[in-house]
Amino acid sequence: MGTADATHFYIYYRIDAPQAAVARRAIATLFDRLRHATGIAGRLQIKCDEPTLWMEIYTDVTDPDGFEQHLTRCAADSGLPDLLAPGSRRRIERFGDA
Repeated sequence: MGTADATHFYIYYRIDAPQAAVARRAIATLFDRLRHATGIAGRLQIKCDEPTLWMEIYTDVTDPDGFEQHLTRCAADSGLPDLLAPGSRRRIERFGDA
């Protein structure tokens, strides 16, 4: 069940295919550090017919600005941005419950 006035984050990007195994380790590091810093656990989804299109999902964020600062720092520290496909970038989308 969601938290009132919570924000949900969806971050999508393309991974450089030859770096997929390294990217999975980077995601594990990102999730671990972010959970430690914020208490929020992330989930990774991979598009069924496009295995290089990845999405991170974080739900029930009550301090979206603070969370996004941690998210950006933890992603950089994990090395994930260096593993993206050429021309790709992490796109952060925020959604709230209707």
